[in-house]
Amino acid sequence: MTTIIDVFAHVLPPHFKNQMLQIAPNALEQNKWMENPLLSDLEQRKKVLLTHHQEILSIVNLTNQAAKPCRQANH
Repeated sequence: MTTIIDVFAHVLPPHFKNQMLQIAPNALEQNKWMENPLLSDLEQRKKVLLTHHQEILSIVNLTNQAAKPCRQANH
């Protein structure tokens, strides 16, 4: 079976989420997808991950500003 690698697998660690909500209290209301519990619970996420799937995890981001340093680092 072919291994599938998800290079856009986002996570929202609880500590990061708490800090984000201090800065942007309405972030969850404005981004309903971030309420998915599998973003924060990695143990639960591992349980539902198919055996032939692998993920490269990255922190969620809310702005296009976060993409700019990534682009610069890859050039």
